[in-house]
Amino acid sequence: MTNPTLDINGRAFWAHNGGNPRALRQVDGELRFDVRPGDVWPTMPSNERSEVCTVEKLSAFTVEFDQLVEAGPNTSKFVVLGQYQQQGEPTVALELAGDRLRVVSRNRRAYTRHYDGAFDRDRWAWLKLVIDPGEKGHLRVLRDNVEIVTFAGPLGWPGLTGHWKNGIYRAPAPETLRTRVQNLIVTPTP
Repeated sequence: MTNPTLDINGRAFWAHNGGNPRALRQVDGELRFDVRPGDVWPTMPSNERSEVCTVEKLSAFTVEFDQLVEAGPNTSKFVVLGQYQQQGEPTVALELAGDRLRVVSRNRRAYTRHYDGAFDRDRWAWLKLVIDPGEKGHLRVLRDNVEIVTFAGPLGWPGLTGHWKNGIYRAPAPETLRTRVQNLIVTPTP
């Protein structure tokens, strides 16, 4: 299966989903992700997903976007709405746990939860992440122009590049989950 390539604000992204047209739609500059039970990527059928992934490999970068998660149940063991992934592992992730937004990071020694706060569904939130992985890494996250994370320390796997992903990646669940993303801009740090 090939990954369709999308142009999002002048940057190339791959679509990662099972190929159902309703799983990912671009409507008036907005990305609409729809994950239902059984929506898996054929090469990795253990979890459900509909995501976009940067074609370009990234090291230090900034990503910003507006996100709305539609109201409804969320019983999945885990849900990832955005992630910077190195070597198949999420170095930095935005997780949805019930109706709570979590910001987490990983490196070869630890999993760290930096933020855990209420997340209003059916309301747009502006998110900005500044990510610089490495032994002396940095992570800064803003939500609606309020800084919610400032971290300096080991972040990710030194010397490796990765990809930014937006959408829905989750453990199997019986309900449909939908999210919308607009104004997605990824800017590598010079």
